[in-house]
Amino acid sequence: MIVIILLVIGILVLFTIVGMYNRLIFYRDDKVKESWKAVEILLRKRANLIPKLLESVKGYLGREKSLLKEMINLRKQSLEVQHMEDRITVECMLSKSLAHLFEMAENQDDLKEDEKFIDLQKEFLTLKDDLQFSQNYYNDIVRRYNILLESFPSNLIAKLFYFEPAKFFKIDKIKFTR
Repeated sequence: MIVIILLVIGILVLFTIVGMYNRLIFYRDDKVKESWKAVEILLRKRANLIPKLLESVKGYLGREKSLLKEMINLRKQSLEVQHMEDRITVECMLSKSLAHLFEMAENQDDLKEDEKFIDLQKEFLTLKDDLQFSQNYYNDIVRRYNILLESFPSNLIAKLFYFEPAKFFKIDKIKFTR
């Protein structure tokens, strides 16, 4: 009788361990990675809009060649960078450059009336909102996953199988005017 009870307890413990392991895998490999892909798609979309934006402002902000070159280089880096920490750094720098560009555009009356620029500005505004939503969703998933890594008893499984906490993603907010 004791053997059967120990066997049942052992099976329950095994199922609990497997269940916790699978939940950690599900969050790490499915939820975190999928939500990051949504953020990456929007970042790539933003990067693809930048050449159009630079083309539309080039005539108006021609003397700001250093800013335009900086944005071209940052765009290139954002498309090439592989590590998340580097990606966050580059995207923050790119966001600051975009904010600066739109700030400078506000001082150009001709540019504020240019239909192409206005359309691009609206596209960037929509993209910014979508990116904010995706960033919030990603960070919520990361927070849940990291809590699983720290909570008992799943933290024991996480340590046993070398699960690492996921990194939060935050880029600076950009002010776009309409």
